[in-house]
Amino acid sequence: MSTVDNVGNEIEINSNSFSVHPGSTINCRTVASLCRRYHVHVLVSSDAHSCYSVGNHVEALNMLEELGFPEELVINSSPERLEKYFSEKQSF
Repeated sequence: MSTVDNVGNEIEINSNSFSVHPGSTINCRTVASLCRRYHVHVLVSSDAHSCYSVGNHVEALNMLEELGFPEELVINSSPERLEKYFSEKQSF
């Protein structure tokens, strides 16, 4: 996980995974916990395969909240944070 951050990559947390892929909750929680431990940024998405689920981040956000995941590591927690993250990334 520390390698992910060292090379400037992010981890995507998909809300759709919780309902579409049985057993993925444990994996998602493990990955998110490792990201928290190593201060790796995440991006929350719906990964919708239906127009009715676009933008539905509820499951992913609930999991991150349960884990006490720091908001400052969620790249798209606000438009300002998203813009700041990618403008800083361009300076690499």
